[in-house]
Amino acid sequence: MLRENLIVVGFITVLVLIHFTQPCWCKQNHPCDPSSCGNIHNISYPFRLKDDPKNCGNPKYELACENNATVLYLGDHKHKRKYLVQSINYPNLTIRLVDSAVPKKDNCFFLPQYSLTEYNFIYKDPYSTFNQFDQQKNKPVTFLNCPYPVDSPPYLEIGQCINGVYTTNSSFSSSSRIHSYVIVSGLMAAEVRERCSIELMVMTSWAFKDNNNISFSDIYDAMEYGFELSWFKTEVLLLLHSWTVFRWIHQVR
Repeated sequence: MLRENLIVVGFITVLVLIHFTQPCWCKQNHPCDPSSCGNIHNISYPFRLKDDPKNCGNPKYELACENNATVLYLGDHKHKRKYLVQSINYPNLTIRLVDSAVPKKDNCFFLPQYSLTEYNFIYKDPYSTFNQFDQQKNKPVTFLNCPYPVDSPPYLEIGQCINGVYTTNSSFSSSSRIHSYVIVSGLMAAEVRERCSIELMVMTSWAFKDNNNISFSDIYDAMEYGFELSWFKTEVLLLLHSWTVFRWIHQVR
């Protein structure tokens, strides 16, 4: 038993050393000059632009430059979601994204076009919603439609202005009066009112000043700010998970 534990500790130590010495290794073995697109001026390892030389960056972290904007596509080939890159924080290993529909401002609040939550990411994905300290910075934001007014927290009405756009794919008939709401924070099934439908579930890393007093303007700022993903690799967590499974199988036997 002691020998098995020492082996695991050794593996974990090696993985941690590999990860935290990676920035230096990257600089030595990936001497490509940083790329630039739009307001993102330092696109470097592990990222690469689509037209960069093949030896630059990691193909898993490929970005595109479209209409002078840095773009990241999430999802598979059948369900690609287009996001605009707002910033890349290399020391924190995070990239901040915003739904490509949000910046198309008009006189009304413009909703994201894609649903995206932490549950869309699996351990094989190159990105995670958790940072290197295993902390979840993003907050869930849920948009709902109801056939009647709801006047109680945490439901925040987002206005008649939304209805013309927001109810396009709603399950309610166009002749019905639709009331649109948003809820910030986790939503329990019991909190969904009868006959209300969830239309979108998204994330934001916007720092709300007061979680108990969120305004329409706060929601707009949060959607415009976007959310953060991390490219921190969780080899240690995966190893611990594998070791836990191994121990469980060993005990069953």
